[in-house]
Amino acid sequence: MPPRRSGTGRFLRGARGAPPCRTPDGDGDAGPAAPQGALRRFRNRPRRLRPERRCECERAGRTATVCVGNCAYHPSAAPPAVVRWSSPPSGPLTEPALTWSPSLPPQPCYVNSDHFTGYVCLRLAKPDTTHVAVGENRVAIPDTDYFKSKSRMFSLHFTGRFKATNPSHPHGYWTADDLEYVVQFEGPVKNSRYVAVFAKVVKMVAPALDIQHMHLSERPYAAAKVFTSCNALSAHIFDQSRGSGSIPKDPKKVRCTGSPALDPGQWEFGGAKELEENLDILAPSLIVEEEPKKKLVLRRRKHFAAAENRKKVELRPDMVIGADLFNPNFNPASGLLEMNSRLKLNAGNIINNQPIRW
Repeated sequence: MPPRRSGTGRFLRGARGAPPCRTPDGDGDAGPAAPQGALRRFRNRPRRLRPERRCECERAGRTATVCVGNCAYHPSAAPPAVVRWSSPPSGPLTEPALTWSPSLPPQPCYVNSDHFTGYVCLRLAKPDTTHVAVGENRVAIPDTDYFKSKSRMFSLHFTGRFKATNPSHPHGYWTADDLEYVVQFEGPVKNSRYVAVFAKVVKMVAPALDIQHMHLSERPYAAAKVFTSCNALSAHIFDQSRGSGSIPKDPKKVRCTGSPALDPGQWEFGGAKELEENLDILAPSLIVEEEPKKKLVLRRRKHFAAAENRKKVELRPDMVIGADLFNPNFNPASGLLEMNSRLKLNAGNIINNQPIRW
């Protein structure tokens, strides 16, 4: 019988069927010995690491971090939130602490851009897996009344007014067809069988999400129309008598440009109060009296799935538009997409744990 091959010999095997190389100490099968210089290079060669993509707001260790675009890595022109998926850390911090996060209740992020003035609030459930930096320690984000008696894992809520800055519209109005949720990646998501499975599961959770652009070499992204994907949509005419909103004093809580701000009104959705479906001025023909709101949401999504219906809805500056996007299956804090007890996917692993921008 031929001598038994050692583990070292198996690892140093070359082409299929070729005898394993002999190690410098003589271990392995009889065969052509590997040059010690080549073997040394094989053992000591440095690992090829991926380029570092971590935001400078992130602390030592692995954490789910939200960046508001005020660090040196993300200039003020960056989108308002960057979330990195990974496991929660433990122990003290060595870098400066993150001073503000849109996940921290109840204060939303005030935004004044060239096209929009309003508030953006990102809520995260599961406080035992969601951590932020406070002082020199990492503490869990306290859960809010918003998630009590609900199975939701997160909420991305905006409320505000859109400016008349659309150059392709005769009055400058933006339409419902122009309004999208966009998730931008730092690098392309490579095609693989795992990505294909993930895409099918995502389509089950969010049918309106378009993920075909995740593989672009420059500025890869995924997008979904707000009117067909959000769970609650509301609009009303701005009422001067309800009082004006106030800009937060902390500049790190403000994202402003030189464009004049519209008064978005006061933020009224702290605690357990949430946005309710209201299509009185957006699509009154869809409303059926004494019907559950859930059926109205399904009818609205189906109606606005057609581009011609979205283009008919004008977002005038005197309208306060609000939308709340939430989901019971996806946890942005951990990146885990869970359909049931057996089907669980880690979105962070599929996109190479790179940060995403909302």
